[in-house]
Amino acid sequence: PHLAYGEQELGRIQANSTSGLSTTTAIAAANSYFAGISPLSLSGVKAVGPNRQILYRNYYARTTGTINGPNYQTTNLGYFFQDLVGGINLFKSGTTTPTLNLGDSVIVLGKIDQFRGLTEIIPDTVGVDIIIVATGRTVTPIVLTMPTFNSNPELYESRLIRMNTLTRRDATPPWPNLGQSANIVVYQGVVTDTIVMRIDSDTPIPGNPEPTYPVNVVGVAGQFTS
Repeated sequence: PHLAYGEQELGRIQANSTSGLSTTTAIAAANSYFAGISPLSLSGVKAVGPNRQILYRNYYARTTGTINGPNYQTTNLGYFFQDLVGGINLFKSGTTTPTLNLGDSVIVLGKIDQFRGLTEIIPDTVGVDIIIVATGRTVTPIVLTMPTFNSNPELYESRLIRMNTLTRRDATPPWPNLGQSANIVVYQGVVTDTIVMRIDSDTPIPGNPEPTYPVNVVGVAGQFTS
């Protein structure tokens, strides 16, 4: 995607492409926006600088993709959705609506932000800026090895991934009971090459018996850094 500026009139901006397409968008607070539908790529709305901070914080963008998991928040909106090139966290504080399901295809208009390394899109008004355009779509996880993931984790952030033959490294913390979460450190062959497998309380996993390792795991790649 490219950042496009256009003519301002009556509080709105119209951006015109050389091919004759145009988009009319409300002026953002910082007068910064991506025109049209923006892919969730590291070269576009999710671009980061050398310090790993996103370059387009507070820019507005219209994005589209498929919901790849549950709402991971209890009192907020916290879904992830992905397109063919990337994924992003759909976040809105203080509301859990609309209810979205795995396989829902959505169009989301919102502000690009970052929280503890996780890139987010935050709609101004959930009832207007989140549109469900299809349901029941298949979301196929990307099969990765741990070295591949750890070599470029930003590429897979907020996307559904699968890792096979994972083994727990540490005996603590205990496997979570119903309503609890736990961060389990796991490895794949090389004990010193690890990731954190977060068992989230908003999934149906807590309260079930801990599996026998090694295990195959499907989940959404997240980030939570200090």
